[in-house]
Amino acid sequence: MKKEIYGYAGKILRVDLSTRSVSVQPTLRYAKKWLGQRGIGQRILYEELQPWVTPYEPANIVVVEAGPLSGTLAPASTRYSLASKNPFNGGVATSNSCGFFGPELKFAGYDHIVIKGRAHNPVYLWITNKNVEIRDATWIWGKTTWETEDLIRKELADESIQVICIGPAGENMVRGACVIANKNRAAGKCGLGGICGSKNLKAIAVRGTGSLEVAQPERFMKAISRAWEKINKSAGLKNIGNNGTIAGVRASNDFGNLPYKNFQENKMPEESMNKLDYKLYNQNYKVRDIAYLACPVHCSQFYQINEGPYAGLATEGFEFNTLTDCRVPL
Repeated sequence: MKKEIYGYAGKILRVDLSTRSVSVQPTLRYAKKWLGQRGIGQRILYEELQPWVTPYEPANIVVVEAGPLSGTLAPASTRYSLASKNPFNGGVATSNSCGFFGPELKFAGYDHIVIKGRAHNPVYLWITNKNVEIRDATWIWGKTTWETEDLIRKELADESIQVICIGPAGENMVRGACVIANKNRAAGKCGLGGICGSKNLKAIAVRGTGSLEVAQPERFMKAISRAWEKINKSAGLKNIGNNGTIAGVRASNDFGNLPYKNFQENKMPEESMNKLDYKLYNQNYKVRDIAYLACPVHCSQFYQINEGPYAGLATEGFEFNTLTDCRVPL
């Protein structure tokens, strides 16, 4: 029997935190006209969010989004997005991140999660295929995002659970608060962490055991193979894969595209630039490369500090934007 929809998981999960109710609707309602994670998410906001709604009130909506390629072998198709009302300007807020959460949501059978209302006490969502629970989170309220991910996995006894969560900044509705996946991947734009905090939503945990189906598997795999071949032949992407996105910082500086001294200048002096050279980080901290699902670039790095006051800290390395957002002299 021919399916009605391919690529997508086929369902949109709706959660009302005020009434603690859960429902499901077909993705097909939107997918014929609105493409991908952001397209459908923006349509939902347009249809359901009244202009007078302010970002931190219960009537605001948060849409968690995964696109039609997430969870397939399409290269670098591991991203997910969030959308809501923007606390900075009252307009549209949207932010995206990578990690394993987006594909896991698809494997659980959902393309989007539409969240409204405000829980009476801190909660987190636990989604495992058709089972959806609104669980107590008072015991992890106040915990960091690293602690939250570890504690949820421990409580549910499954290390493969994927978690997006907020920390104390989000709980206190700090306007710049992020939503974090895999401890290091930040949906960092538009303060969506604070909006989740205003809903008393600490985290969303998901575990899926389903699969996805594409309409024409042979043609799809041929297109995927061509894309991977092009990526493998790209010298620029190989450089990023071997050294991380910070390998592009010097080139950005050479082009005069590196804001410095709070945008008073567009290029760093060589003395400062030498302190940001990716070779120093590779030599002193790099342990190995990291890749997320179906990503041939593997641009992330895993660092460990062995000396000084932070000795013993091991974490995923930072990205291009961390260094290019330097605003003061080094």
